[in-house]
Amino acid sequence: MPFGEVTAIPEPTIPGTETLSVNVFTPPLADAEREGARLPVLVWIHGGGYRAGSAASPWYDGAAFARDGIVTVTISYRLGLDGFGSVPGAPDNRGLRDQIAALTWVRRAIGAFGGDPERVTIAGQSAGGGSVLALLASPAAEGLFRAGISQSGALRRMPLETARERTARLAQIAGVEPTLEGLATLDDAAIDAAQAALEGELGAAAQQAAAASAAPLADWVAENLAGADMPGLAFYPVADDEILPREILDALADPPARRPLLAGAVADEFSMAGGALAGMLGGADVVEALGSTVVGDLAGRLVTELNRGHPAADALGGIITLGTFRLPLLEVADRSAGPIFVYDLRFAPRGGTASHCIDVPFVFDALGTAAEHVTALCGEQPPQELADAVHGAWVRFIADGKPGWPAWETAEGRGIRLGGPEASGDCAVEPLLGLERALAERLAEAAPVAEPDPASSIAPAPDHSPEENR
Repeated sequence: MPFGEVTAIPEPTIPGTETLSVNVFTPPLADAEREGARLPVLVWIHGGGYRAGSAASPWYDGAAFARDGIVTVTISYRLGLDGFGSVPGAPDNRGLRDQIAALTWVRRAIGAFGGDPERVTIAGQSAGGGSVLALLASPAAEGLFRAGISQSGALRRMPLETARERTARLAQIAGVEPTLEGLATLDDAAIDAAQAALEGELGAAAQQAAAASAAPLADWVAENLAGADMPGLAFYPVADDEILPREILDALADPPARRPLLAGAVADEFSMAGGALAGMLGGADVVEALGSTVVGDLAGRLVTELNRGHPAADALGGIITLGTFRLPLLEVADRSAGPIFVYDLRFAPRGGTASHCIDVPFVFDALGTAAEHVTALCGEQPPQELADAVHGAWVRFIADGKPGWPAWETAEGRGIRLGGPEASGDCAVEPLLGLERALAERLAEAAPVAEPDPASSIAPAPDHSPEENR
């Protein structure tokens, strides 16, 4: 698949069965030095919506991390139906199992490359960031890493029955039985075509449901702020008994999950989707229209903070950004058992937005790599000083679990702002996620009171000590 066809990242999808591999980048060490070097290790998990992507992207080149004393491993995993479909007789969450297998290999073999198996940090962006959160929550990954970095990661765990229904429908579209034997008769192209058709059906069903609603905008806003299922993703991590037996957020809140986490999002993620959603406004003023939804009197603030001079309909794309990434980020920050360091990457090129994936070339200090993709996301001449700041913070966190700013405290809500609009590379520690906090409180007020589940073991929000976690 050509670069850029699925994601903004130069990230090819490589067909075939021999795709599970790792790439290792090491600092320049003499052979005699490697075994005892005990350097910190970064294991990178690529994004691509659990459907596409590759560890072979030039943006994931570990040269800059190796230059700074980090052994870098980029890993691949099964995707789409193969990775996350639910088939009778096959284990679920095969994509996550591949990631766990790669981490097991790293623990066993990384010493030969100069790495320390006790100093492994997992990191990823988009689906990779979601995978990091899932692995932090998974009992099957316990003991394989000491810290995590989640960039634009979503808290998604599909009900097992939904995964089974979608797998069966994909098989029906492809004209085979929904069994291992039936699906094994399909080649990559047939599976990809059937999955694309399934995703089209899911999108059409969502549109039909909205059209049938008496208050389509109000229902759509409420559902998306609550983290509604994204019809563009047919498959993603599944609730099962072994890999993800609990809700991810609940597992992150428990003391056994007390590992340092660096987590954040970019300002505009999916704001670019707003244009396609403009018809939902029916020609009405966007503030007035959103004011009639659960957003209420926060509508003016929401539009001002999300749009920053961009088209009014971008606020609807911002609703997706909030519900998929930024409100879950606030929940993770407030409830994580371990120290969490929060960032908000707000850099945007002149006249542009801080879109999904814009963080990756800054993290890998790769502003000069696959330059046409960098320019498309970051504009002309993105600031190297911002890449120095972002990459440097990631290096510090991978090395010792502290990126250089205070850990999150719920009462203060402080993290680091990375860059700003109009190509600003300025960074500052300041209060973050204020709009998200106000929206979360509004949603809590509007939610029906649920009966407590006596079987639930949700831990209370931890009290992070700033002195301990700087």
